[in-house]
Amino acid sequence: MSNKGAPMPSPAPLMALSTAYWDSQVFLCANRIGVFALLSEAPLAAAEIAAKLNTGERATTLLLNACVALGLLECDDKQRFANSALSATYLVPGQPGFMGNAVAYSDNLYNTWGELEKALRDERPPMAPETYLGDDPKHTRDFVYGMHDRALGIGRAMVGLVDLKGRKAL
Repeated sequence: MSNKGAPMPSPAPLMALSTAYWDSQVFLCANRIGVFALLSEAPLAAAEIAAKLNTGERATTLLLNACVALGLLECDDKQRFANSALSATYLVPGQPGFMGNAVAYSDNLYNTWGELEKALRDERPPMAPETYLGDDPKHTRDFVYGMHDRALGIGRAMVGLVDLKGRKAL
């Protein structure tokens, strides 16, 4: 089909797709290094966060500002960072909606998705299921707890959808 005479479509969706991993890495890294858990207690300045996380102040400030842009953090007029409502609800350990383990599991798969072309050519998964089903304790922990977090979330959603009046057992 020819596009002669038709206006060219915007390449913006293609660029958004090609750089989507930038946002993902900001989110996954902030979760991995403990930003959301740290900020669950009180807002902190970038220098305080960097010191507590043992990261460089300039790089940490850039990461925190990216988290603000993504809606994961908020920054007040004193340049103190705090969890957004979204992060406070789902990314703080101990909260009923905590999904940090599911995010950690996704983080473990990040490099694996970078091997998609190889998997297509070799017709083998780039990460053997055994890696997260017992061979690697960290990957297994993240997988099991991640699936647990997801199941709890589905269960909470189902409570409002299923009429259990008069029921004593499921």
